[in-house]
Amino acid sequence: DKDMKNAQEGYEWVIKNGKQPDFQALARARLMRLLIAENKPDEALKVFDEKKARGYLPLMAEMKGDILLKKNDQQGAISAYKMALQSAK
Repeated sequence: DKDMKNAQEGYEWVIKNGKQPDFQALARARLMRLLIAENKPDEALKVFDEKKARGYLPLMAEMKGDILLKKNDQQGAISAYKMALQSAK
Protein backbone atom coordinates (compact mmCIF):
# COMPACT_ATOMS: atom_id res chain seq x y z
CA ASP A 1 0.00 0.00 0.00
CA LYS A 2 2.91 2.33 -0.76
CA ASP A 3 4.01 2.19 2.90
CA MET A 4 7.68 2.70 2.16
CA LYS A 5 8.68 3.12 5.80
CA ASN A 6 7.28 -0.27 6.83
CA ALA A 7 8.72 -1.90 3.72
CA GLN A 8 12.15 -0.46 4.49
CA GLU A 9 11.95 -1.62 8.10
CA GLY A 10 10.90 -5.09 6.97
CA TYR A 11 13.77 -5.41 4.51
CA GLU A 12 16.25 -4.15 7.11
CA TRP A 13 14.92 -6.67 9.63
CA VAL A 14 15.39 -9.56 7.18
CA ILE A 15 18.92 -8.38 6.34
CA LYS A 16 19.88 -8.15 10.00
CA ASN A 17 17.96 -11.10 11.47
CA GLY A 18 17.22 -13.47 8.62
CA LYS A 19 18.60 -16.99 8.77
CA GLN A 20 18.56 -17.72 5.03
CA PRO A 21 21.25 -15.94 2.97
CA ASP A 22 19.12 -16.03 -0.19
CA PHE A 23 16.27 -14.15 1.52
CA GLN A 24 18.75 -11.67 2.96
CA ALA A 25 20.16 -11.06 -0.52
CA LEU A 26 16.67 -10.58 -1.96
CA ALA A 27 15.87 -8.12 0.85
CA ARG A 28 19.08 -6.20 0.01
CA ALA A 29 18.10 -5.97 -3.66
CA ARG A 30 14.58 -4.82 -2.84
CA LEU A 31 15.84 -2.32 -0.26
CA MET A 32 18.23 -0.85 -2.83
CA ARG A 33 15.35 -0.49 -5.29
CA LEU A 34 13.16 1.13 -2.62
CA LEU A 35 15.88 3.62 -1.63
CA ILE A 36 16.48 4.53 -5.26
CA ALA A 37 12.75 5.17 -5.68
CA GLU A 38 12.84 7.32 -2.55
CA ASN A 39 15.72 9.33 -4.09
CA LYS A 40 18.21 8.14 -1.45
CA PRO A 41 21.10 6.99 -3.64
CA ASP A 42 23.78 7.22 -0.95
CA GLU A 43 21.75 4.99 1.37
CA ALA A 44 21.17 2.55 -1.48
CA LEU A 45 24.92 2.33 -2.11
CA LYS A 46 25.47 1.46 1.56
CA VAL A 47 23.15 -1.54 1.17
CA PHE A 48 25.21 -2.94 -1.71
CA ASP A 49 27.49 -5.75 -0.56
CA GLU A 50 29.05 -7.81 -3.33
CA LYS A 51 29.86 -10.71 -1.01
CA LYS A 52 26.30 -10.96 0.31
CA ALA A 53 24.45 -10.35 -2.96
CA ARG A 54 24.50 -14.03 -3.98
CA GLY A 55 22.34 -14.63 -7.07
CA TYR A 56 21.16 -11.02 -7.07
CA LEU A 57 24.60 -9.58 -7.82
CA PRO A 58 23.84 -8.79 -11.49
CA LEU A 59 20.75 -6.80 -10.52
CA MET A 60 22.37 -5.06 -7.57
CA ALA A 61 25.56 -4.21 -9.48
CA GLU A 62 23.45 -2.73 -12.28
CA MET A 63 21.56 -0.59 -9.75
CA LYS A 64 24.90 0.50 -8.29
CA GLY A 65 26.05 1.49 -11.76
CA ASP A 66 22.88 3.51 -12.32
CA ILE A 67 23.38 5.34 -9.02
CA LEU A 68 27.02 6.10 -9.74
CA LEU A 69 26.17 7.32 -13.23
CA LYS A 70 23.61 9.75 -11.77
CA LYS A 71 26.32 10.94 -9.37
CA ASN A 72 28.60 11.61 -12.39
CA ASP A 73 31.02 8.84 -11.38
CA GLN A 74 31.47 7.38 -14.84
CA GLN A 75 34.43 5.16 -13.96
CA GLY A 76 32.63 3.73 -10.94
CA ALA A 77 29.52 3.14 -13.04
CA ILE A 78 31.52 1.34 -15.72
CA SER A 79 33.10 -0.89 -13.07
CA ALA A 80 29.69 -1.68 -11.58
CA TYR A 81 28.20 -2.47 -15.00
CA LYS A 82 31.16 -4.74 -15.79
CA MET A 83 30.60 -6.52 -12.47
CA ALA A 84 26.93 -6.96 -13.37
CA LEU A 85 27.82 -8.39 -16.76
CA GLN A 86 30.52 -10.72 -15.43
CA SER A 87 28.34 -12.03 -12.61
CA ALA A 88 25.49 -12.75 -15.02
CA LYS A 89 27.59 -15.23 -17.00
